[in-house]
Amino acid sequence: MLYELKQLENTMYLARAGGGGSSSSSGSHSSSSSSRSSSSRSTSSGGSSSSAPLPWYSTVFIVFLSFGLPIIIIILILKFGSKTGASKAGLPAGYIDPEKVGNDVEKKLARRAREAFLSFQKSWSDFDLKSMQKITSAEYYKKMTLELHVLKNYARQNIMENVVIQSVFVLKAQDYTTGFSAFVTASAKDSLVDTKDNKTLFNDTSTFSEIWTFVLVGKKYVLSGITQTTADAGKFDPGIAEFATSNGFYYDTDFGWLMMPNRGAIFGPAGFGNADINNHVIGYYAPAKTKEKIVEFYSYEPKAGVGMQPFVVTQAILPRHYDDILVTEKSWYNFKPKAKGLTKIETESVEFNKKFTVWAANQDKATSFELLATNFMERIYALDFEINIEVVDNVLYLYSPSKNIAYNDMLEVLSWAFEEMKM
Repeated sequence: MLYELKQLENTMYLARAGGGGSSSSSGSHSSSSSSRSSSSRSTSSGGSSSSAPLPWYSTVFIVFLSFGLPIIIIILILKFGSKTGASKAGLPAGYIDPEKVGNDVEKKLARRAREAFLSFQKSWSDFDLKSMQKITSAEYYKKMTLELHVLKNYARQNIMENVVIQSVFVLKAQDYTTGFSAFVTASAKDSLVDTKDNKTLFNDTSTFSEIWTFVLVGKKYVLSGITQTTADAGKFDPGIAEFATSNGFYYDTDFGWLMMPNRGAIFGPAGFGNADINNHVIGYYAPAKTKEKIVEFYSYEPKAGVGMQPFVVTQAILPRHYDDILVTEKSWYNFKPKAKGLTKIETESVEFNKKFTVWAANQDKATSFELLATNFMERIYALDFEINIEVVDNVLYLYSPSKNIAYNDMLEVLSWAFEEMKM
C-alpha cells in the first residue's frame, strides 16, 4: 500500500534501516507550505472598495482570529496530537489502535510488531545477520543481506540509536492466519557513518512512519517487508517492478541515500544529499560461465526535482580494485570530469581514441582494464543509445543519459561486460 503523508515544508527524510525514505522539499515529494498566508481583502459594500472604520472591538476580534486563534490551535496540536504519533488523517484506511479498540489478538500483534521493530533496528545497525534471520522471512532476509553487503563494501554503517516507538496501529482483518501489517511511528538518531574515514555523512532525528508487513511462518510472525510512507507513488514503474520479479531481483520505488555513491565523476560529493535514486533494483546475477555477483539498477537524478533527464545506472561489485577509471563517448561537449586525480590517457588504438575519451587515476590499471578491449567498445559504440563506463575502486557503473532506455538493455550490456571480464 503506497500513499503520501503531508509533511512540513523543508522536512528531509534521508534514509531508514532497510533502505528507502529519501525525499527533498525541492523535489516532487515536497508538500505545499503550511505557513502560506491568506491574501488581505478590504471589506466592501454595494461594490464600493472603500469602507468605514471598524469599531475597536471588531478590530480586536479580527486580530485574535488572525494571530491568537492559530497560536492556540498550534499549542493544542503539539500538546495532544504528538501523543498519538500519527494523525488520523494520515493513517491508511482500516488501521486501528489495538490498545483502544482492538481485541487480545490485535494487542498481541502490536506487541510482536514492536519487538520486531526494535530488534531489526539493532540487527541492521550491527550487521548482525544471524539475529535478523530470526525475525525476517527467507525472501526478505535475502534482500537485507544484499543491502548490508553493499553498505559494507562502501565502508558504511547505518546506525539507529535512541529508537523510540511512538505508536503502532494494526490493520483490522477478519483473521490473521496468513499475516498482518502494522503502521509504526517512531523516532531515532539515524546516522550514516563512513567507517573508512571515520566520519558521519549525515544525521537525522526526525519522526518517521513506516508500514511493516508480517507473514505467518509456522507459529511465528516474521517481517516480510517495509514500506516507506515518504515514497512517491508517482515514481512507481510497473515495468521495472516486473523486470525485477522476472529476474529474481528485489524492487523499491524510492531508495534513499544509504547506498548512493559519493565518489566518482557521475556521482561525486556534491550529489550526495542533493540527488535522488528511484526505481531501485538489487539482486544476484550470473550470466553463462560467470560467478554470481551483486548488481543494482536505478534511475539517478543528479539534482532532485529540477526536471533534469535522469541517468539510468547499473552497477556491480567486482572482485578486484581498479582505482578510478572513466570512459565516455566523444562529443563536442566533452569536459574534464570534476572527479579529483583523473588524467586523460590515450590507448594504442587510434580508432578507439577517435570515438572514446578515457580518464584514469592510475594509467597502468587503466590499460589493464578488460572493458577497454576494442571488440567490447565497438559493441558499445554500435548501440542505439549512449553507454558510459566508470569504475570507482571495485564498483563498476554503466550509465546512460539516453531517453527511453530500459533496464533490460542495461542488463544485456552488463552481461557483455561480465563475459569480457571473465569474472
